[in-house]
Amino acid sequence: MTQTFEHTWRQARKLDRHLIQSTFECAAVRSGQKSAPAWESEVQRFLRHDALTAARTKRNQGQDGRFLIGVDTQGVAAALTHYRMLPTDFEEELGNIGNQPVREISFLGIHLRHRRSGGAVADDALDAAFYDILDREPDANTIYVIGRADYRNNGSMRMLTRNGFTKIKDGVPPPHENTRLSWWVRPLARPDAATP
Repeated sequence: MTQTFEHTWRQARKLDRHLIQSTFECAAVRSGQKSAPAWESEVQRFLRHDALTAARTKRNQGQDGRFLIGVDTQGVAAALTHYRMLPTDFEEELGNIGNQPVREISFLGIHLRHRRSGGAVADDALDAAFYDILDREPDANTIYVIGRADYRNNGSMRMLTRNGFTKIKDGVPPPHENTRLSWWVRPLARPDAATP
């Protein structure tokens, strides 16, 4: 477990389902709007209702699905999922990268009470993901980490940029719904790896 800020990161368990569903809220209705942005609602719905099952499914498929939550005294402060991608899922975007593993941070949400943290809790969530990814890939000196962001989600794109990700593919608006997510990549080097 990693203790940072006022929350502790750990892998979510089946027993956490009620805690997640009752205390985690990351979709905010903007002034003058009737509902939260679609991408925020999608992330909240997934993390509350589908992430535990999706992580188990990815594990059963050999993709090492992980669902991490940052818990504080008020409940779930942040949550994220990541898994090992299959080569067919990234060959077009990354090309041939040899035997290096590729992991996607597929969903990441920060509770609304931390929205005014200047991105500190989001950055902490990525740090928690990076440490967990390094633990999950003990034989790799470099792991390619993929992040995706809706083309309208400026906050997530700023977070990815701040944390060393490079955009490799733009997201575009509908009707091309399958391409609304931009692709970002960061080579994650093991800190103790010998440099040539």
